[in-house]
Parts: sequence; structure tokens; C-alpha cells
Amino acid sequence: MNEPLICHQGIVKKITDSTLFVEIERSSACAACHAKNICISSEKKDEIIPVSVSNPNEFTIGELVQVNMKKSLSTKAVMIAYLFPFIALVAGLFITYYFTKNELLSIGVAFAATALYFLFIKKIDKKLTKQFSFFVSKIEI
Repeated sequence: MNEPLICHQGIVKKITDSTLFVEIERSSACAACHAKNICISSEKKDEIIPVSVSNPNEFTIGELVQVNMKKSLSTKAVMIAYLFPFIALVAGLFITYYFTKNELLSIGVAFAATALYFLFIKKIDKKLTKQFSFFVSKIEI
């Protein structure tokens, strides 16, 4: 059974030996709103995503492609980026306060725990990059 995918259309902007750099449009829910032209809160930005490919010569610059990622990886990415740092922050705050009853020290330890978490993530970045890989397919028009 095929796993569900998250798909975005993009345009190939650059090609190297084994990587395509694809520009996709990332938008908030506000960007799709019909009133976005009169509202200042609409957010839309283009982002270039590197995608490793085994056959870069099959693609051309300016070509419309589809960038895919397994949907199950999106939940894992959200947990790594948001949930676990929040847990580190809250645990550092409450555990330190429980033992010391010092609010300022608790805040400092909470921020330090969060910073250490992100340093750990930075250290294992290459492993995460391999795990959270995108793949690209041509769009037939």
C-alpha cells in the first residue's frame, strides 16, 4: 500500500551534479483567502528546496515539477521542531522551580535546556536531512 504524500508544485531554478533546487510557494491560510488583497496579514513566500536526484540531466531549468514528501514525515518534523523544544522548555522550568523555588534561575535553565536541544538537533542535522528527504517528479501537461 502506498503511503500518502504531501505534494507541492515548483519550478526548477538550479541544477547541480546530483541536486535540483526547486522554488515552491509556501503560503499561510490567509494567502488563500479571497480578502487577502485588502488585509495586511496575508503571508506568502517563495522558498527554494534542494532535492537530491539520481538523474539531474532529465530536468531543465524553468521546468514545472512536483516535490513530494511522505506525509508521515510531516508529523515527525512538527514534533522535532515544535513539540520537543516545548517539552524541554517546560520541563526545565518546572523541574528547576520545584527544586530551587527560584523563578529567575528556572527561566534561565528552561532557556538553556531549549538551546541545548537545538544544538543537539544541529549536531544531528545531516542524519535528519537524509531522513527527511524530498523526491521530485515531472508534471505531465
